[in-house]
Amino acid sequence: MSGAWIIGGIVALAIIALVFFPPPVSQEPRESDLPPDSVDSFSGDSSSESPPPDLKEENSDLDIKIHEQELGFAHLGLKTNTAIKDIPLNQLLSGGPGKDGIPAVRKPKFLPLSEKPDSVKLDTLGLVVGKNPVKFYPYNILVWHEIVDDTVDGIPVAVTFCPLCGSGIVFERTVNNQELEFGVSGLLHESNLVMYDDKTESLWSQASGKAIVGDFTGTQLKLFPSSLITFEQFSQNHSDGLVLSDETGHFRNYEFYPYGSYERNASIYFPISDFDNSLPAKEIVFAIPLENAVALFPFEKLKTQKQASLEADGKQIELTLNNGEITTLVDGEEKPGYYSMYFSVAVSNDNLVIWDL
Repeated sequence: MSGAWIIGGIVALAIIALVFFPPPVSQEPRESDLPPDSVDSFSGDSSSESPPPDLKEENSDLDIKIHEQELGFAHLGLKTNTAIKDIPLNQLLSGGPGKDGIPAVRKPKFLPLSEKPDSVKLDTLGLVVGKNPVKFYPYNILVWHEIVDDTVDGIPVAVTFCPLCGSGIVFERTVNNQELEFGVSGLLHESNLVMYDDKTESLWSQASGKAIVGDFTGTQLKLFPSSLITFEQFSQNHSDGLVLSDETGHFRNYEFYPYGSYERNASIYFPISDFDNSLPAKEIVFAIPLENAVALFPFEKLKTQKQASLEADGKQIELTLNNGEITTLVDGEEKPGYYSMYFSVAVSNDNLVIWDL
């Protein structure tokens, strides 16, 4: 077992300590509270590794954990049918807490802009979702819950955010005429949030929106449109909009960011597969999945240019930013995309088409 995997486990515990034992609301964040910045980035294709050997021959706690995963995920409180899967089970790593250790928000409350939570600042980033009413889901709240099960414009949706991948993705929750609720499984795949559904406890990759283990394996969730802007821009665009309340029913310090400088440094805390390094690993991109490719638009460049054109997978893509909110046309028809750090898209997709001026 490589040293990177062991270091990854140690760093994971550091992150968990911050997320599940946050400082009191009255306490100012201290430098010692932040995750370490000196951990090297990880790379390695875990899918090529052999299954763990007999436990009697292994002393590593990490090997024991992987062996337990091959037997199922009951130790995490999950009842997933692991006999049906698209990936080897040993590619799924425990993030530390078990099922619902990071609690999804299932009965979200919303406030008018004049009553916004104090924890939401003018420069707070968040996802804009829906039209009637338009809702703002702040990242400072999503970072502690990762999933908000909600209904937008009459459509059941899951508003999701993975802090380790910077990925803000909104999915429709209706599958095969069943309305699902999603929760946080406590597992990670390629350093990305793995969700579970309340009907079968199948495991779903947030990065792909696809079920990877369980009865729903192979089922693809439908993307729902969203934009990523600051609260200040949202309030200028939508004076009658609503903002997610931080009265979630869970005690968290929503003014404290538990991942320290993770977004700004080069470290990736959990092992991931090799990927093409055409862009910096943590650069935020806007991704549009197509039938045989994924079109990528570096987000900072897109915000500067306000519009972009790209041909990918035989289709013409036109993007426009209007007051920060994005409209995407693929061959003249509106199509939703999502936001993510580059590495998270790259490890899961072979055919990337990157927009360049």
